[in-house]
Amino acid sequence: MFKKIILILVLIVLGVFAYKGFNGAQTKSIDQNNMENLSKGGNFEFDAEKSVVRWQGKKTLILNYVDQGTIKLKSGFLTVEDGKITSGDLSIDMSTVSAVKTGKGEGESFLSKHLMSPDFFDAEKYPTADFKMTKAEVLNDGSYKIDGVLTIKGITKPISILSKISMADSTVKIEGKIELDRTEWDVRYGSGKFFQNLGDAIIGDMFTLEFDLVANIKK
Repeated sequence: MFKKIILILVLIVLGVFAYKGFNGAQTKSIDQNNMENLSKGGNFEFDAEKSVVRWQGKKTLILNYVDQGTIKLKSGFLTVEDGKITSGDLSIDMSTVSAVKTGKGEGESFLSKHLMSPDFFDAEKYPTADFKMTKAEVLNDGSYKIDGVLTIKGITKPISILSKISMADSTVKIEGKIELDRTEWDVRYGSGKFFQNLGDAIIGDMFTLEFDLVANIKK
């Protein structure tokens, strides 16, 4: 009886190690396939439905006053050659600027319309904001530094974005965050740089864009 118990335990242990070995081999195979797909390169198209762009702005003189919202991606592409992103463009639909939360806890619809008005981004006159990549550099920690030019309201300025880029199943995912000075693109409403006596109505010049982008290989 004792020998049978020992035999059963040995079989269980061997089974566990065999499963781990198979699972590890499977993971390794998947990773290798992903790297092979990336090294082959190709043209990728951004998925506007799966991609998310979030924005955040503040009233700097009011503690914890933060407005938050989203903007929808319109279109875009990436080109990968020899495992490196060599070019990329994307266009943001400024008519989709939406406030989901305001610092005062109400007025999301009003803020959404105001942001699309001539006071801010003038979405009717400038329906898109466009980014064109000029360079993508892999950093020591594995993240990417993406250089390019951003055009808002017809004004083009150079920017650099720190991003995490991954690829799986012929899909490229890009995660990143950048803080921008809106006044560089002539968005001056409520700015203490250009208007006096605003009191606590001053709106911070800096705003944040955070994005999770998904691009699928074009077949």
